[in-house]
Amino acid sequence: MYRKEKRWPRKHKRTTGLPGTIYLNKNRYWWKVQLSGDEKPKARPLKPAGCRYATTDWLVAVEVARNLYQDHIYAGESAALPEQIDSIAALAAAYIQFCKGYYLDENKQVKHEVNEIQYSLKPPDGTVCLLASE
Repeated sequence: MYRKEKRWPRKHKRTTGLPGTIYLNKNRYWWKVQLSGDEKPKARPLKPAGCRYATTDWLVAVEVARNLYQDHIYAGESAALPEQIDSIAALAAAYIQFCKGYYLDENKQVKHEVNEIQYSLKPPDGTVCLLASE
């Protein structure tokens, strides 16, 4: 006799690890979230790349929401970096600034990896490199 697979109960909350709420609107998934820079939560359709309408599949919706969230975070971090990097020293300083925001522990303290990166980027004689970047 054929036995059906066990499915998720309809009332079970699906966790995604994303801020906001993913919900159905006329059989299409939308994401209501307040990202940095927004005054209030905004509903966003979860449209995969190249599609005209929002998706009807839960797993695709979660993946699209993760990509949107990742793009938003990346856009915010790139805005904090200097616009013009004209030397190797400026490039190293921008990378160290990025590392100080990236390598954080659970208490928002800078990890020891940043010190190792600073040490590895420092020239052997201690002077600042003034060569132009290519």
